[in-house]
Amino acid sequence: MGRQEATFVHQGCESFRDNIAPARTFGFVKDVRMLAEMGLAGGGRIDNFILIDEEKIVNTTLRFPDELARHKVLDVIGDLYLLGRPMLGKVTAQKTGHGDNLALLKLIRADLA
Repeated sequence: MGRQEATFVHQGCESFRDNIAPARTFGFVKDVRMLAEMGLAGGGRIDNFILIDEEKIVNTTLRFPDELARHKVLDVIGDLYLLGRPMLGKVTAQKTGHGDNLALLKLIRADLA
């Protein structure tokens, strides 16, 4: 997988549908058992999930060469949507996850209050 980078500039519903929405979530073999024990892996479907071991993707081929990065873009867009407000802005992130996104949401929400 190496280093991946994705930039998305919203240019209408079609650009989102074609470039971001198809990007599947992913996880690591070493984490699956722990997630299942915590009750966090129950909603995933293996046919719509990229499973990664220490070296490679083990269950599928990528839809895009940078699909993992595109999914991170999808995550941040979805998390920002939780604010329930129209958004105009730029997000630059590196090695982030939902926890980081939610911290950003809390800062934005506090600023809007």
